[in-house]
Amino acid sequence: MFTGIIEATGHVEGQREGHLTLIAPFTDIHRGDSLSVNGVCLTVTRVAPGPRRRKRLTFDVSPETKRATNLGKLSAGRWVNLERPLTLNERLAGHLVQGHVDGTGTIQEILPQRNAWRYTIRTPRKLLSYLVPKGSVAIDGISFTVVEVRPQAFTVWVIPYTATQTALKFAAVGDPVNLEVDLIGKYVKQYVYALRNHS
Repeated sequence: MFTGIIEATGHVEGQREGHLTLIAPFTDIHRGDSLSVNGVCLTVTRVAPGPRRRKRLTFDVSPETKRATNLGKLSAGRWVNLERPLTLNERLAGHLVQGHVDGTGTIQEILPQRNAWRYTIRTPRKLLSYLVPKGSVAIDGISFTVVEVRPQAFTVWVIPYTATQTALKFAAVGDPVNLEVDLIGKYVKQYVYALRNHS
């Protein structure tokens, strides 16, 4: 379980035959640990020394993960958001994020306004039904508050801190992003659906 508060960024060193290798700044990570990479919960399968006291981390990435997320589209040098799992003695500063991506969207617009940027994310209709204004959504693992829900997209505001401390600083219109809708919203929708079909 994660919170959507990004701890660090790393960059892709390469991908080969279902293996993703990153350079990350963590020094206390071990084989078998979980790590959120752009919002996708992955298991570390190999740890080796990296450049400048960083770690070289390798993950197995299944065909389903490549299909459902943007990880398969990441080329060498691309920056990614990283978060270690939540522990029980930490504050939940973002929202509950499982690292189970529901689908991908596309950055449709980045509009600067005063001290922030408004991002519009084009989204599959099946995911839009889970989004509500002032509700939560994870975009590439980052916890955001939904501002507006449109027929084919939704918007969020990105403050300068988030823009500079995450891989969003390298984002551009047209980029695919991983989306995880709110966990509670998924259960509520399923419960309501079950009630309607059994009444």
